[in-house]
Parts: sequence; structure tokens; C-alpha cells
Amino acid sequence: MTENREDRKLTCPKCKAAMEVIKVEEVDIDRCTGCQGIFFDICEHKDLSTLETEPFDAPKAHDNSAMDKIDHIKCPVCKVDMLRLVAIKKRDIKYEKCPMCSGVYFDAGEFTEFKEEETTWDAINKMLRG
Repeated sequence: MTENREDRKLTCPKCKAAMEVIKVEEVDIDRCTGCQGIFFDICEHKDLSTLETEPFDAPKAHDNSAMDKIDHIKCPVCKVDMLRLVAIKKRDIKYEKCPMCSGVYFDAGEFTEFKEEETTWDAINKMLRG
């Protein structure tokens, strides 16, 4: 996790609202106060794979298409263009990954669905870890 996590002020890469730090079982997650999207650092990926997502991942809206249409975003930490990725089994889940810090951004509710794809999760972890 990033040092001084509580001190850094992030802005949502999609709706530009402030992001708040949510602490779940000693893991810090950045959640947008507007659209409820979530951003987490690479070192949190493994921790999050075992957490119950209900406390931090808002239910997916019936139609996340407004957020899905925003496909060119900058990393809220590094300010570089994030890569757009698509889940292997659930092709409607589109998320972004930073090529610099390996942080990942999910629209509201998408991480919960993404996490259910265990084979996808394993493939992403392998890819991110080298």
C-alpha cells in the first residue's frame, strides 16, 4: 500500500468526484464518493480476493453503460493513461489497470462480479506479478 494513504487525496478518474479511503479488515480501498467506483493498489489485490465485497463495493447499477463509455481515463495516483481490460468470462465487465503502479479501477459492483471469475482472477494475478 502507498505510504501516507490517509493524506493522499484522489479524484475519481471517471466522474471526477473525491475518493474516500474505506478500511476493510485492515485493507485500504479508495472509493468514489460520486459513482462508487473503486481503486486499489497492486499490493491490495491478493488481500481483496479473500474479502467480502459488500462493505465496499456498491451494488452494480442495472446499466453501468454511462461509466463504461468513459474508456480513456488517467490513473488517480500516477496520472498516466490506464489500460482498458475486459474480463475473460463476463465480457460486460470492463476495468482499467495502470501500467505504472498496477492499480486497478472498477465501476461500482464490477469487482464483486469480477472476483467470482476465479480463473480470471488467477490469470490477472499471474500477469500482474510477472
